[in-house]
Amino acid sequence: MACGPFLDRASGILRVADGKKISGAAGLAKSVLDGIREMATKRRPHPGMYEPTRPAKRLKSLAEHLASITEVFVADGAADEQLAGRMLLANGTRGTSNQSLPNLRLVARDKPHSARRLLQRTLPKDPFINIMMSTLIWARGSLTKLVQYSAHFREKFRLNQLRFSRGAVVKDLSYAAQRFDSTARPLGRMIDHFDAFLQTAMDIMNERAPSKKEHQSANRALTILDTETMLQLGMVADACEIVVRLIRFVDNERFEIAELPHHIDALRTSATELFQNEGCLTLDGFTKQMVTLIRRPRLVTLSGGRPKTLGDTDGPHQDIVARCLGRMVNWWRLAEAVLETEFPESDLLVQFQAFRVPRNLVIDSQTRDQLLRLSANFGLDPGQVLSEYEDWCPLATQFARQIASATASDVSLQAWQRTVKHVGKKA
Repeated sequence: MACGPFLDRASGILRVADGKKISGAAGLAKSVLDGIREMATKRRPHPGMYEPTRPAKRLKSLAEHLASITEVFVADGAADEQLAGRMLLANGTRGTSNQSLPNLRLVARDKPHSARRLLQRTLPKDPFINIMMSTLIWARGSLTKLVQYSAHFREKFRLNQLRFSRGAVVKDLSYAAQRFDSTARPLGRMIDHFDAFLQTAMDIMNERAPSKKEHQSANRALTILDTETMLQLGMVADACEIVVRLIRFVDNERFEIAELPHHIDALRTSATELFQNEGCLTLDGFTKQMVTLIRRPRLVTLSGGRPKTLGDTDGPHQDIVARCLGRMVNWWRLAEAVLETEFPESDLLVQFQAFRVPRNLVIDSQTRDQLLRLSANFGLDPGQVLSEYEDWCPLATQFARQIASATASDVSLQAWQRTVKHVGKKA
């Protein structure tokens, strides 16, 4: 992503490198520098291109310019990728042949990938949750994947929804391993259409012989389900829901940076209230919905015609509730550690709140501290920053009020864009 002199933003792909040919942090850092040099090479041959009549020519001044205007390095949270970014800092040239990005200020993690790790790296660590989720969703041949990838079973699921569900009918459980909500959405649909899900499993067993994988997968799903598993499913679904809110916020490349710490705090508050304070049992959500389902026992048939009752009219026993809540409290402890690791710069990002407009035109001590910290981090003259902010903030606030009356999105960004353009014209 690039930002122009008037804060107008543009994004695109400058170079695609073959990851199979790159190894380690040094290789990744070198690939970034090679990409800049290739972008600054005139008539550089590439697949599908006619062979040029004249040899390629490297434009050294353009390569130096591209390197000098690069200020932020964003990569996945993998250790070698983060190390590659730090190697490209002016004081971190180890392994890059003393080449660097001279004005690189910040090495950050890709936010959607970082937020997704709150589920990816935590839920499988609990043995009970891992077995439950693998049997129902994650594993190859799970009941969720049977419904997802078989047109015949999808049709069975649809017909069972018409029979049992009062709400909208969904086509499938919407599982997609590459998507960030690949756990949250199937869980939510499974709970919303729980009776249809159970009946589909029994239909699969009735249609397929006991020796078939489909029969065995459906039987495993019904076997693992009981009062404790049902309650745990509801709690895991609530956990996924609050994490997905953060993922959806950061998944937009135009998200307001200053708002990120507030969304992180909202996640912390929600997790604490739901699991440590046991709010998931009383607040509207998937856990409360599952408790209602538990209190309506239903009969299912396992392989070989064995009957099994799911649910209890008295609801889940207190021991079961304690065990399920204990697992979720432990999940949040681990997820919070991942959160602190994946979002280490959140304390810096909160300083951008100084640019939220409209605002009080008086530069209070908090705003002053925010501007001073940003100046120190980006190597700017603090006196000039404070002076320009004092001159420009009233104008940005005026533009923000005009924009807010017409639209509710990107108010601060649009206001500062207009401010910079206005000041540029006067200069």
